[in-house]
Amino acid sequence: MSRRFRPFITWSLVAVFSLSAGCIAADEEPSAVGNVSIDGEANAASGAAEVIDRTALVPGTYLPGPTTTGPIWTGAFEQMEANSGTTIRLTTPNITYKRVEFWGTVVPKARGIKFDECIFRGPDPSKLPEPRALLTNYGDNPPHIVIENSLFDPEAWITKRGRSAPAHNGNPAGQLLQSQPALHGGNFTLRWSEIRNVEDGVNYVGRTADWTNQQTTVEMNWIHAGEYKNGTDTPSDGRTHNDAFQFNAGRNVVLRGNLLGGPRDMVGYRTWPNGYNSGDDYSNASIMLKQEVDDSDMRKLANILIEDNFFWGAVAGLNHHYVASRKNDFATTTIRDNFFVERQMGWGNPLTASEDDHKVGVEAQARPSADWYIVRSPEIKSTYQNNRIITVNEDGSFVVRGEVPISRGSSS
Repeated sequence: MSRRFRPFITWSLVAVFSLSAGCIAADEEPSAVGNVSIDGEANAASGAAEVIDRTALVPGTYLPGPTTTGPIWTGAFEQMEANSGTTIRLTTPNITYKRVEFWGTVVPKARGIKFDECIFRGPDPSKLPEPRALLTNYGDNPPHIVIENSLFDPEAWITKRGRSAPAHNGNPAGQLLQSQPALHGGNFTLRWSEIRNVEDGVNYVGRTADWTNQQTTVEMNWIHAGEYKNGTDTPSDGRTHNDAFQFNAGRNVVLRGNLLGGPRDMVGYRTWPNGYNSGDDYSNASIMLKQEVDDSDMRKLANILIEDNFFWGAVAGLNHHYVASRKNDFATTTIRDNFFVERQMGWGNPLTASEDDHKVGVEAQARPSADWYIVRSPEIKSTYQNNRIITVNEDGSFVVRGEVPISRGSSS
């Protein structure tokens, strides 16, 4: 069975809203450095051309990509940068930020905030003692925010400091971007947006016992080109463990109709040291799902729906780990109707060298296997329904090949 991208109603924008002065509050007053172009980003459609009405897109019927995610129009963006280069706190309630490029970690601190066609660059990596997300919505009862038609990409910091931007993330200058997630926290709605050049696309974590009014929805986004490095001192095996979506703690989450990853190329992953992502996926898993920390109610993952997503590349499309001692049987989790691009030989674990090999910089060997579409323990079998393998055609259509095989994961 083949599915093709269907035609949608088109529309045009008659005016571009410019953010007025005084709409943003920060830890230090942000500096507005003028209106500049989108740096030639290829994901934005021409302002003179008709574009797809994204509200008419149906999750699971198409692979999100350059024309269906990110800012819709090229042209000027209002520039907002904290003088510290690190944090921009937004304290004005009920405001929409339209076509703003943020240079600093954005921290919403008021209700009713919406971002439309914005660009998130994150903090200046040279000014941080440790990594920080491009946008953080974390803490006790954070406000619900909405992000649509936006781009998360920190790579432009390299160019901003007068250096050459890496062609992907293999250039040594790109080491400054290592270990940054795009979004950290939860209680947000993210639609029609592109995330690239970060270690984790979404690092979902909550910190509250009151989940009554919290809902996180991530749908119809393109999360790809995960930042990867090896030969580092941390973590213990010397390489970044990047995932498109990393669960930690929390509940009420919907992941629907996203493209997670892209074509996988092992050349950069197999390079030791100074490895890099020479493909378009994530080196570890598209989704890492595990009950972390402990079995307390505040930490428990619950009410999770993962459906109509496209998984491409990674060592494991979906790595679902069951920990009996943490007393979560995932009875309120449903993983159904997802599509996994057919895996190729050589897509296995990127590094299998010993710790001693890592220390002396010996080039690691890679297994020839394709590794896993889904790896999960038999205790949570009932969570999964109707997940299928596909092949993707050059025109963006895809053909369903059959049911996804499940690899048995270990329990702990």
